[in-house]
Amino acid sequence: MKITKAVRIIYRGTNQILRKRNCCAYYLSRYEPDIAEKESLCLDRNVEARATSSNTGNGLFAKRVIKKKDVVVSSPLLPIHRSELEIKISNEGEGGIEMLHQQQIMLNYAYGHPRSNLLLLPFGPLVSYMNNGGKKANVRINWHKPFSSDTKQGRAEYHHTELFDKSGDKVAYTHGKGLMMDYVALRDIEKDEELLIDYGKDWSDAYERHQKNYAMYLQEEDEASYLSATEYVKLQGDEILKTVEDKDPYPENLHTECFYHSLKKKKKKKGDIVVISWDKHSQHTCFLPCRIIDRYTSYEDDNYEDNTNNPHIPQKRHRYTVEFDARDNYLEIKKCQLPSDVQKLLLSNVPRDAIRLVDKPFSTDMFLDAAFRHEIGVPTGFYQTKT
Repeated sequence: MKITKAVRIIYRGTNQILRKRNCCAYYLSRYEPDIAEKESLCLDRNVEARATSSNTGNGLFAKRVIKKKDVVVSSPLLPIHRSELEIKISNEGEGGIEMLHQQQIMLNYAYGHPRSNLLLLPFGPLVSYMNNGGKKANVRINWHKPFSSDTKQGRAEYHHTELFDKSGDKVAYTHGKGLMMDYVALRDIEKDEELLIDYGKDWSDAYERHQKNYAMYLQEEDEASYLSATEYVKLQGDEILKTVEDKDPYPENLHTECFYHSLKKKKKKKGDIVVISWDKHSQHTCFLPCRIIDRYTSYEDDNYEDNTNNPHIPQKRHRYTVEFDARDNYLEIKKCQLPSDVQKLLLSNVPRDAIRLVDKPFSTDMFLDAAFRHEIGVPTGFYQTKT
């Protein structure tokens, strides 16, 4: 392909980024450069920035003036059935599938209607940063419209209008076909103005209820003192890890996980317990929850000599004995699971850098019963009657 100063195409799978006239552009088809130059959308009229509201995190702001009815950005949509966002745990150690009666937080980024099982998840660049503006919204979502009849057939591979004739349930389970959505300016938008859409009355009412009830929930559930693993380490540190015998254990939502290697060599067994010692770092590629049974000190030479050529004094290091339990096998891929004839594995002489303090599965605040979960509402008439 010929590369010129005017048009330079960088391939990202089927999505492509076009640089033209000092503009970073995005388009969703396998166009030739001459067509792509005309039919692409400039992305750098938008820029990620801090939102104006204190509780919304990042927002999307206009980098230049955007005229009324201009397409701010287009995004492909992934059709999803509501049931696919239900959180399920495949817990073989505890007797099969467990339902948490919750939906993934991904729901907050999807568009939908309360009377439809069809959710539409946009995955175009930047669009997930667009916050709710309610009646102050300056951007509206529309079904995608091709720029010209010349490219309508090309874009059809991403925007399948024949899906409008199907029910929402059928669209959600149709593979290999998707839809596209345009974000269109409702009025002239000034440079540095935040781009906002209307999430809908249902979303606004749900969020208002959430704000009123959340503080009460935290107090009742004793969740106000919740700390993630990252927050805990920042406050308490983790240079020296606690054992099961320490009087001040880790919070209930945290545990340790350790690297180890799969058991292929001959093993020393004590009943149902296998005992091995840490060997080479490169062999330990598996990662499972572990209990720290013991902590002890060793003195290790780093094979280092200072500028005076004097041998380096061995450094004090902490080593650990940890225990793995076969009941945690469901958390790992098959090759890393403990063998069926092993109930527990004791691994001694484990270095500190082979152990991580992490959040327990499904324990982070996004899994709280009171965490906010609600799809973004679509405008009246956006969904077809069959959905």
